[in-house]
Amino acid sequence: TERRSRGRKQLLDLCTQCHGLTDGRRVAMRINQAGSEDFERDLPVVRAVADTFGLADVLVPKIVSGEDLHAAHRGLENAGIAYGALIPMVETRQGIEQIGEIVAAAVELGSPALVYGYHDYCFDAGYWPFPEPHEKRYWELVTRVAKPAMAASLRYVQPPETEMHDEKLLGEMIVRLRSICGERFDIFSAGMSQTPI
Repeated sequence: TERRSRGRKQLLDLCTQCHGLTDGRRVAMRINQAGSEDFERDLPVVRAVADTFGLADVLVPKIVSGEDLHAAHRGLENAGIAYGALIPMVETRQGIEQIGEIVAAAVELGSPALVYGYHDYCFDAGYWPFPEPHEKRYWELVTRVAKPAMAASLRYVQPPETEMHDEKLLGEMIVRLRSICGERFDIFSAGMSQTPI
């Protein structure tokens, strides 16, 4: 809680420092789970980011139902926050079980994509060690999320892989993702050192 509070203060300070100095490029922002106390605490910061930089996308974690996504939408709308799109992050067993409902809500709300929170899902499912990209089970989980998203014309967003600095592994993952998603996927990097690769 203390680290989140400090992070909010730092973002508010950044918005104050950057006010009037931005280059017009809107940003994306991950907020906390809708309905949580942290979601409510995030709203003033989200508004400041939207007012300072412009908010392209809002990523909402731990979505477990279509209603969760609608609740996030209502919370942002009621707070008067202008943003481009709401993007659900599916990262629990319950979320994957309700993937069809979540995809339908995402389409209804105009979401362009759906993010699979692989690491949080593995924690929630009790997997240890986590399945690795060379294992069949890893790709079965990806497919359970990607296929319904693709069927609804949403982009699938792959979480970062800690070994992405391994160019061979990254190439193999891209080939595998293309076989599942065609060109309708993205990959988060786990840090600036991975981004150029």
